[in-house]
Amino acid sequence: MSPSAVEIVTIRVLGGFRVECGGETVPAGQWSRPSARRLLKALALADGGRMHRSRLAALLWPRADQVSAARSLRVTLHAVRRALEPDLPSRAPSSYVVSGEDGSVVLARGRVRVDLIAVRDEAAGARPHELHRLVRTLLPELLPDDDHEPFVRAAREAHRELRRTLAVACARQGRVAAPGAPGEPPDESLDDVLREVLLADPLAADVCRVLLERLIASGRHGEAVQRYHAHRGALVDSCGTEPDRPLRDLFALAVSAPFPTAPTDGDLPRFVGREAELAMLTALPRRAGPSVVELTGEPGIGLSRTLSEAAARLRRSGAHVLHTGGSFTGTDSGYRAVLAPFDAFVERLHPDARAAVALAHPDLAAVLPSLYGDMARADGTSVTDMCAFVTGLARSRPVVLLLDDLELAGPVAVRVLRRLVTRCARLPVKFVVACRSPERGWPGHFGAAHRLVLGRLSEAQCARLAGGGDTGREVFALSGGNPLCAVDVVRGGADTAAGRLRREAPQVREVVALISAHPSGLSRAALTRQADSAARGRILAGLGQALCLGWVRTVPGTDGPVYTVALRVGSAVAGAVSARTADARPLQGLRPG
Repeated sequence: MSPSAVEIVTIRVLGGFRVECGGETVPAGQWSRPSARRLLKALALADGGRMHRSRLAALLWPRADQVSAARSLRVTLHAVRRALEPDLPSRAPSSYVVSGEDGSVVLARGRVRVDLIAVRDEAAGARPHELHRLVRTLLPELLPDDDHEPFVRAAREAHRELRRTLAVACARQGRVAAPGAPGEPPDESLDDVLREVLLADPLAADVCRVLLERLIASGRHGEAVQRYHAHRGALVDSCGTEPDRPLRDLFALAVSAPFPTAPTDGDLPRFVGREAELAMLTALPRRAGPSVVELTGEPGIGLSRTLSEAAARLRRSGAHVLHTGGSFTGTDSGYRAVLAPFDAFVERLHPDARAAVALAHPDLAAVLPSLYGDMARADGTSVTDMCAFVTGLARSRPVVLLLDDLELAGPVAVRVLRRLVTRCARLPVKFVVACRSPERGWPGHFGAAHRLVLGRLSEAQCARLAGGGDTGREVFALSGGNPLCAVDVVRGGADTAAGRLRREAPQVREVVALISAHPSGLSRAALTRQADSAARGRILAGLGQALCLGWVRTVPGTDGPVYTVALRVGSAVAGAVSARTADARPLQGLRPG
């Protein structure tokens, strides 16, 4: 390629090194020496495109002596000239790389254009919409494949500084620009520019600051918090330092945005019984060391409801209570299972208190949704901050952490809790862990844990749950004292027995119908005589199921046990129910054994 007198050489250093002559890229085969490309890179990044021969030689061949370095420089300059001007006559001066009077090597002004220098010159008097374009031009990294070159590292920092300065100026001027001004970029695109700059340079504190200001002003507090955490993480990893005070103040302003609805205990369902268990659960911990209580029992026995009642009473007593107010879903990670009570606690706080928590415990704030964090990012540093958070709470009041459905959370939750228990030694902290799989032996993971097994409600408690009257016995008989079933029975209404019997197996309904026709009861022999020989097996099977489900009970008779109907189901109702075979679905929920 033989450039004419009007052809321009463009040296591109943004995003990678490339040389264009007359608009065409110089082929790789024209570079006879790798040092020729290095020389052009050094000159392109030098101030004014000028560098003295001795300094250039020492920069490119630092291990060679002065004479050898000067000789290598002459050979390399010849290779550069031949690459840019293949048809240049011997000993003819180059049009692009010339020698200065002071012994320097210079890129010919007007003939050689460097993309970075062109952006820098253009930015001096640029308008807001032009700054927007220039910042995007500066987004690519400077010579990304030349990290080993010392002159590249120094120039790269200057390039980043220019990019940060233009990005901030773009945002500041864009903020005051008249809406819809000709040539002005949309306001949202200014934020996109700032995001892209932060993606390329996560340590750009000034860019992060103006982006946070814009996000908070537009009500996008969640994104502002996430941007802060990303900047802080990069800063801690690279420099081991925290963000500066203005950034921390913006972060506190973002996380203190009030939630639309603050969680409360609300109107909890009627709670009956469990006074002894609640007395143990609500006893405030002392400084003798953390206590661990495992709360267990059969499904439907009321573990979650008992925890909610204990949490409400503990809050009224003045303790710090960390409780989600609901059970763990089982689809979350182990970290999420333990973090959920922390998140619920912080969500209840006053906005200023939430901001204080976020500033004091940034690693915890990064994973709590109540502080616009993401639980998926939880790791060991989050656990360290969790321990520090509980320790800080325990200095002012006793702390109780209530965790439901631990067996669904898995071993990660156990490890996190065990670390919390260890760190809270000799502090007034109590851990209550509800577990519906007693055979798993969870207390062994926490040392000397006390096991508290919830039992069923008594007949008198079922009557209280039903609001008194004569329905207590029926509620107890139908539910067997299981709270979940008892509540379901109470909600079922006056025809509960008939409705539930309708959903039992056909043989159960048949047995109840047979026995209900004899108020004094039937013996086993009398019952089997009520059916023909082919149906006796079905009748005996139905009797066994009716006994297990609580529909039938035994009473002493003169000739042995007599079976009577345990519930108030008249013979006419029982017969009608027995005749309806279309609905034979089994009763849902636990039945008394």
